[in-house]
Amino acid sequence: MVPCSKRVGNHSFCVFYGGVMKRREKGFSLIELMIVLVIIGIIVAIGIPNFLDALDRSKQRATVGEIRSWGLAISSYHIEKNRFPPMDPSTTAGPIAPLLIPYVISALRPVDSWKNPLHYFTDVSGQVYTISSFGKDGLDTGPLDFVTPLTWQNYDGKIELCDGVFIHAPY
Repeated sequence: MVPCSKRVGNHSFCVFYGGVMKRREKGFSLIELMIVLVIIGIIVAIGIPNFLDALDRSKQRATVGEIRSWGLAISSYHIEKNRFPPMDPSTTAGPIAPLLIPYVISALRPVDSWKNPLHYFTDVSGQVYTISSFGKDGLDTGPLDFVTPLTWQNYDGKIELCDGVFIHAPY
């Protein structure tokens, strides 16, 4: 074996292939780079759907909290006035917000976390109220009363508070 003539410290920059001395190149090969990119792609493919699901779940929980705040304000109004605020013909909750200002600590948002309007209903006698969000899609498709493996990530179901009790809410 012929010793390598180019040595710097303990590092040799020469490799023997078939008796011919060839200089070893520094860096990564294309195959190594492709393997790293495939691994990163797999991690991203797993992580992005989980991140988006967590984002929707947090919006759903924030909407539940917002509806709870509306319910407390409406109940406080009812205690003082002995009736619930009158329902607006548009059924959105926004028009009754000025009536509830004395009964809340922070501002009531008239929209849910998906930027869809909250809806307020009261019966003719004014003794029962409902405040609801129609979910992510903003359409009144009804509640999701049960969760199956096919619907556990469905955020389009109605979230509804009736007289201070959630009758339709996420599990």
